[in-house]
Amino acid sequence: MISDSPYKVDEMALSPFAGMFAGLVAAFLMLGIVILMEPYSGLSVESVLRQFATLVLPKRFEQMEPNTLMLIGLGVHLLLRLLLSLLYSVCQQRIPTRGLIAVGTFFGFILWITGSVIIGTLLGAEWRSASRSWTWLLANLAFGLCLATFAMIAQSRRPATTVAVPRD
Repeated sequence: MISDSPYKVDEMALSPFAGMFAGLVAAFLMLGIVILMEPYSGLSVESVLRQFATLVLPKRFEQMEPNTLMLIGLGVHLLLRLLLSLLYSVCQQRIPTRGLIAVGTFFGFILWITGSVIIGTLLGAEWRSASRSWTWLLANLAFGLCLATFAMIAQSRRPATTVAVPRD
């Protein structure tokens, strides 16, 4: 514990509700990055969302209409990102701006590693190749940085707390 920190240790950078809102915005930002990078990577939003749908659907439902699979995949993607942003918001304490940027970037990188290495081995080869791409790395980094940006905005609107530091 740092005793000379200008922040209260128990103060969070984001409320859980604000963190979940940031997670929704960041989830759509991720899909936007996949759309923008599609000509370069070959990774499409449709294939990503269909892969997310296969996380919750048994094999017999994989022959559903493509639009239905994409809607189910979008729901799974949003739900996962809501839960991850809730995790970020209840864990991220108030720290200086540079620290928030570093933690957000690290959070996105860890999500990419977790998704590509751990979850990628459980799913098929198509998801493994999609999750280990540069596009998905950029999307996860943008997710973490978006959460950090919301934390910076929330932190800038709050008054700074002063901690009385005893003098020796």
